[in-house]
Amino acid sequence: MIILTLQVIGVSSWVLQSDYETNMTNLAIPATETSISITHTQISRVPTNVFSHLVNCTSVILVANKIQYVNRDAFLGLDSLDILNLDANQIAHLHPGTFRTLAKLDKLHLSSNRLTELENGTFEGLTKLQYLYLHHNSISSIGEDVFAWMVSLQQIHLYHNKLKELPENVFQNTISLSYLHLAYNQLSSIPGITFSNTLQHIVLHLHNNQLTYLPSNLFHGLHNLKHLIFNVPYNKLSSVPSSLFDGLYALERIDFYSDIRADDLPTGLLNSLHNLRTIVMSKNKLFRLSPELLRNLSKAQSVHLQTCYLQTVDAGAFKDLTDLSAVLLNDNLLETLPSNLFRNLNKLRQVQLKLNQLKFLPEDLFQNLPELSQVFLNDNRLSKLPWNIFKNSEKLKFISLENNLFHILEQFDFPETSMEIKLEGNAVSCIKEMCWVLYHANLELSGSCHSPENIQGKLLQEASTLDFRCAGLLKILFLVFIIIVSDNLDS
Repeated sequence: MIILTLQVIGVSSWVLQSDYETNMTNLAIPATETSISITHTQISRVPTNVFSHLVNCTSVILVANKIQYVNRDAFLGLDSLDILNLDANQIAHLHPGTFRTLAKLDKLHLSSNRLTELENGTFEGLTKLQYLYLHHNSISSIGEDVFAWMVSLQQIHLYHNKLKELPENVFQNTISLSYLHLAYNQLSSIPGITFSNTLQHIVLHLHNNQLTYLPSNLFHGLHNLKHLIFNVPYNKLSSVPSSLFDGLYALERIDFYSDIRADDLPTGLLNSLHNLRTIVMSKNKLFRLSPELLRNLSKAQSVHLQTCYLQTVDAGAFKDLTDLSAVLLNDNLLETLPSNLFRNLNKLRQVQLKLNQLKFLPEDLFQNLPELSQVFLNDNRLSKLPWNIFKNSEKLKFISLENNLFHILEQFDFPETSMEIKLEGNAVSCIKEMCWVLYHANLELSGSCHSPENIQGKLLQEASTLDFRCAGLLKILFLVFIIIVSDNLDS
């Protein structure tokens, strides 16, 4: 048995770890302790009166024991408790009122147990509770009033359970609820969730269920909402209501994850969100990006479309996004891009196209973008850039070309200001056709020579004109040789 009492700046912590301890009534915990940790024991019951003398205790950790039974009066006396952690035990049932005296409790952890239902009254008295962790149980039934009067509750974690349905009004009294994680259940429908119209941030995870439809009024009345994270892939949804996001007038950021094809999304799904600044639709199975998806979103500043299986981006897809400063199209299936894709995006600063299958780029792709400073083209199949692809983009500072198919980086036009180009992962031939990179004092080129053999592995930034056998240098050396020979002959 290991029992430790730690003193840290007036805070006393009592710790027990024992593979042999089986009875909690054997424990003589001093009344002055403010933090209790009993973990990895053989204790199977939490009886009454064990903690009744710990009136100043703020934290009780009972993780990874063998607890199956918790007495209804087990936590009497813990009047100051903030945190109660019962994770990773074998609790199959909780008596209604078990936590009724924990008026100050802020966090309750019950994950990785064997709970099968939550009866009305299970959380009676927890009016100050903000965080409730119930994930990784076997909960299949929830009482309609189980969360009644939990007016401070902000987060409910119910993922990885066996819920098939939810009572219609189960969340109606949780007026502070802003985070609800119901993923990895068996829900076929979701009742209208009553979120408070004062909330500015909501996270709703419904992925990996059996949902066939979503209620159109799911986010009704949330006029103050600024950030919505809504996660619904791996269900049986064929579409979503066209009015799903209507009325979210203050919304500035949306993170919307689904596996619905772009052609099956309602036309104009986002078009009423006129205040959107950030649009995150990564990991959607869009396949195609059309102008309709982002129409009228003139205040959008960044668009995230990574891992969307995009094969096609239509010309004009971003034409309404006149405030756009960053577009992320990484990890898609793009082989080509249309000409003038970013035309008139005068505030565009960063473009990410890495991890695609691009072989060629249109010569006007990055032209006339006065604020463009960073371009990521790494991990594609590029072997050449059009010489004028960055024409009139005078603030360009960084180009990533790593892991492409460049053997020779042919000369192209770029600003005279300092520039960094990354070429790692390309089989670069350090020959005279590459000499131009050595004549730009402000160019920082990273990568190494793949050939010729005598300088293989040499860093590009350390290579010289002699290594590259630059024609100009050879001419100079030849002239010097002629002069020296001539002088010798004259003498």
